[in-house]
Amino acid sequence: MTTAKPKKKGGCFSLFLLTILAMGGGYYFGKKFLLGEELTLQRSNQIIPESTIVNTFISTNEEKWGKISEFGTPEAQQIIKQNWQKIVDDNLPQEDQKIDYQEDILPWLGGVSLAFLPSPTAGIDYSLVAILGVKNRLKAYQFVQKIKDNNKEKFLETKHQNIRIYQINDNNKQIFVSFFNNNVVITDKENSVKEVIDTYKGGVSLADVSSQNISSDNSIIQIYLPDYNNWLWNIIKDVFPDADINKYTENQLQKIDSILTNLSIENHGLKMRSIIRTTEPMLFSETIKPVSNNLLSQIPKDSLCVMTGNGISQLWQGINQEKQNIPDLEILINQAKAMTLQWLNLELDKDIFSWLDGEFALALTSTNEVNSPATLQGLFLLESSNRSQGESTFKSLENRANFFPFIEVNQKRISKICTRYK
Repeated sequence: MTTAKPKKKGGCFSLFLLTILAMGGGYYFGKKFLLGEELTLQRSNQIIPESTIVNTFISTNEEKWGKISEFGTPEAQQIIKQNWQKIVDDNLPQEDQKIDYQEDILPWLGGVSLAFLPSPTAGIDYSLVAILGVKNRLKAYQFVQKIKDNNKEKFLETKHQNIRIYQINDNNKQIFVSFFNNNVVITDKENSVKEVIDTYKGGVSLADVSSQNISSDNSIIQIYLPDYNNWLWNIIKDVFPDADINKYTENQLQKIDSILTNLSIENHGLKMRSIIRTTEPMLFSETIKPVSNNLLSQIPKDSLCVMTGNGISQLWQGINQEKQNIPDLEILINQAKAMTLQWLNLELDKDIFSWLDGEFALALTSTNEVNSPATLQGLFLLESSNRSQGESTFKSLENRANFFPFIEVNQKRISKICTRYK
């Protein structure tokens, strides 16, 4: 009698494990080698040299840009689309094929960075390098093949640090293109693309020396100036070589280490935010309160643009405190006071700046009155702790306006509030 051998269950489990590993490996392969990766400002900073002057990131995320349609018009959207296509038409060979941004580029494009690299020569000359993120490697490969197949005689292929560089000759212009690590690098100078490759291969990058904490968040445009003070003074010295810059002013501006500006689309419109990193405190370093949304709720929804802020009187006080260090500034302040007194019969300190201590909002709106053409008009809202002084100033301005026949001041009550308009 033969004893039956127990069946092994490990074979079934091994097959299941191999299946899971294969699926996971396939997903990793697909994501890493087919789907690619979205570009961000921080990612582009990792492959450009530390000497970069400016790096700008532009998101190509359709969902983010789609929100702008809530604030724009169909005409504005058409203008944006046409400008994108014009950029493509002006920078890619067009003799044998037509490149359509929506069909040929957008499916694989995952963000664009424009980096300005310093020129080997002195001065403010620079080399522009475009870095395109690749979110779909397969689509990008098909696009590159389309270009190569139709322009075989125009391509010259070389290698640098074992990475291919394609030289494209079109209409007496040379363009150098390289493809690596989910990035397409494009520039008109061979040395620049080699600098980027050297950085990618282990050179010191802008990200290695960055003084800013850069996040991708929901920005559609980011501008990063990593060495602002040297960049600014190089421009001043090059454009105005004989300019006599006050030493105190120069010392103050040189305290600015870097600037990062973010533009994003919020529920109420476009929001711009700048972060200035300094090596030490600057003048006007007093704390300014954040701006609330109190005045925004009183501005018409169809306004074309809005600017809010606060602390005008505080800023004026800071300027007056610093005039002792800047002789030219004191002269300008005295001239402004004299002109205000002569033309408006008002004292600049008491009658104008003293009561501008609250939040303010400036808006540009359009009139929608029946049977009249649409025109633009300005709107100014202000919160003040000294209403009596503000009303006295406006009364003085109204009396002064009577001397000018081309100016007419009227009053109108809106929601029980007395308003003045021209």
